[in-house]
Order: sequence, then structure tokens, then C-alpha cells
Amino acid sequence: MGRRFHLTRDFSGIKLLPPGLHLLTFSAPSSSSPSAGPAAISIRYGILRYFTKQERYFLSYDPKSEQLMHDPSTLISDDQLRVQDAHLAPYPFQGLEAWQSLTNAISREILIDVLGQGGAVDGMRGVIGQEDEAGRSDYEHEHEGMRFITFDLRRSWRDGAVGEEVSRFSMDKSWLLASVIQDRAGGDPMNLIGQIQLSFILLLYLSSYSALTIYKLLLSLLTRSSSALESAPIALQSTYTALIHTLSSQLSALPDHVFDGDLPEMDLFYLDEIESLAKNLSSAISSWGEKHNKHVTQAWQSLGNVARNKFNWHLSDLAEYHHGQGIDEQDDEQGEYAPVIVDT
Repeated sequence: MGRRFHLTRDFSGIKLLPPGLHLLTFSAPSSSSPSAGPAAISIRYGILRYFTKQERYFLSYDPKSEQLMHDPSTLISDDQLRVQDAHLAPYPFQGLEAWQSLTNAISREILIDVLGQGGAVDGMRGVIGQEDEAGRSDYEHEHEGMRFITFDLRRSWRDGAVGEEVSRFSMDKSWLLASVIQDRAGGDPMNLIGQIQLSFILLLYLSSYSALTIYKLLLSLLTRSSSALESAPIALQSTYTALIHTLSSQLSALPDHVFDGDLPEMDLFYLDEIESLAKNLSSAISSWGEKHNKHVTQAWQSLGNVARNKFNWHLSDLAEYHHGQGIDEQDDEQGEYAPVIVDT
């Protein structure tokens, strides 16, 4: 999916880059920083952007700031390319299909909204509006943070709701999902898939904790919106099919032993959310029509194959969940995003 290069004087760049979205990640050796101690950890940096066909894009490395800098005024002639050709590494096409399956919902608009025009990002960058456990925002100055969609999943009912309505929508996130789609995602639920994909690749390739938090937040919103699925319009039905395909690609992309090291207990999160999704889908897809019912069932079978082959997880068919093998209702009230009732 990606290729790692140890840079030397002979390396001048990458050639034969196919048009589309690409992520270039880099990190300097920890010893390159004058203030770095023996236990210093190198921050991973990235540039995520859409490239056009036969585009020539020049980057220079600034060792002082440990950043790759792009100067749009720098022109690269045909003669320069011919001279440098032997020092250009070919693009690793064997990973292109997997990369595209991880990123096919990330539009240019999402990229600009979240990262800004330059597409520069690093593993330590926070998210605007995302609060830590003490209720403080990650970044005091908004221009420093990523602009992902954020919301409070634990308070998922409308303002003014009382009694039974609060109880219902504290478990079923459908009201919040509709609100987020309308007010934060431009009315298009596929934009949520794009943000899930973007947060995942920032987690996978930059080890971004902020991206992990957003990823879990968005995924839980979609997996726990039961009544939204029962009367889902075509666009939302397609979104859930895309979500299952995206989960398959993401599980495939994770390193084999990631839950034993970099992402402890993330396997439990995945299993909980997948089971919640299965329960809600199994009750709803019979009303979706034959075409979308077939598509989501096939996508679920593919997800089950990936889960079994990669992590030895055994997912039941959706029909089995429909006949009573779903999760216990009390499970919906537990975990990281358990509802919090507050006085208003």
C-alpha cells in the first residue's frame, strides 16, 4: 500500500505517480534536532494532496524546521527530469488498489476543510473543537488544528427533549446523525465516510491520537443509529454499504499485531461497533429493496471474510442477528460513549 524510503543523496523523488490522492509521510531522525534527547521520538509529518496527470511537484527539506517546503515558483524542465531519472524511485503500483479503497470517499472539499489548502499535517496536530478529559480544547489557536466534524456523542437528543425521548435517543443516535448530516456534512452522509477514511489514514500513517478520537466518534455515530436505518433514504443506504466496504479495507490495512501494541483494546472497540451495526442493519435492510439489500449483504460477507482471515474474528451473517443473536441492549449503555444525562 505504501513504500518506505531511507533517504540518501541518491534519492531525488518519485516518478510515475498516478493521478489522484496521495499521502507523503516523512520523519527526521530524532538526533537531527539539537534539543532532542536520547529518548526523543520523531514526529511523523505528512503532505496529503490530489495530484494531476504528469504534474511536477517540487519539495525541499528544511532541516531546521524538519519540514518539507513547496515552492510553486520552482519549475522543473524536461532536461532536469532526464538528468534526475536514475535517482527517482518508481511508484509502488502493487499497493494502489488498496490505497484507493481506503481513500475513495475523501473529496478535495473534505481535504481542504480538514487540513487546509496545503494538505500539510503531523501526528501531533489536534482537532478544533475536540476537548480532552478536562474539557479543554486541544489547541488554543484555531488555525493550528484540523477541522474535522465534532460533536458530543453522549448527548444525542434535541434541545428541549424530556423523559422518554431523552431515554430513546441516548441509546439510538439517529437524531444526532440526522443533525450532523444536515448541519455539519452539507446534507451528504457520504461526507461522514470521507472523514472516517481521512481520520483512519492519519492514524495509520502518522500515529495521530487526535485522528483516532475522531475516527471512533464518527464510527460510533453511524453504527449506533438504529431508527435512521429503518426508514433510510437511498443516499443513506448507499452510505452504510460504503461504510462496510471501508471497514473491510481498514481492517486489511492494519498491521497484524496492532492490537497487542500500538492500539491496545481497539479490537474490543471494533467488535462492539461491528456488532451494534449488524444488529441495526439486520432489523432494517428488509425494507431497503432488493438491490440495496443484496449490496449490503455482500459487503457484510466480505467484511466477515476479512475479519476472520486477518484477526480470527467470526462475524455472524446479518440474518442470524435478525433472529436474536444481536448484542444485549444493556451493552448499548456502556463504554466510552455511554449517554450522560444532564440537567438543562
